[in-house]
Amino acid sequence: MNIDASFTFTIIHLVFTCIMVGVIWVMQLVHYPSFHFIDSSRYRSFQNFHMKNISFIVVPAMIFELGSGLVILYYNIQDSFWFFISMLMLITIWIITAVFFTALHGKLTRGYDRGIVDSLVRINWIRTGLWTTRLIIIFYDMSL
Repeated sequence: MNIDASFTFTIIHLVFTCIMVGVIWVMQLVHYPSFHFIDSSRYRSFQNFHMKNISFIVVPAMIFELGSGLVILYYNIQDSFWFFISMLMLITIWIITAVFFTALHGKLTRGYDRGIVDSLVRINWIRTGLWTTRLIIIFYDMSL
């Protein structure tokens, strides 16, 4: 792969990681806690609205982040231990999202449940920490 393409994939990866870090912090500090303030009679429609519309932001960003990262690994563009670790963290985020968040959001489509929302906020701290740490690692790795 040529230098221009390598630089492009590195920038794409950095941009989408930045987007996801911003999204995850907004979700953690504002959006998920606001689930407690939705009127229970409208909660099911709210949850369906949330799941449908957040997907337009999160799914493409996560796919571009993962895809660009895999290209970087495959072509050894960022041939470093730290980038590899950051990609393991990203795979962990995907697994946590698939295993826990899909199930929790699915349960919330049946109606509001304080315990489930509290679990969503609590478990999301793991993703928030992993994504934030990834971004720090990527910036550190780029500075080497």
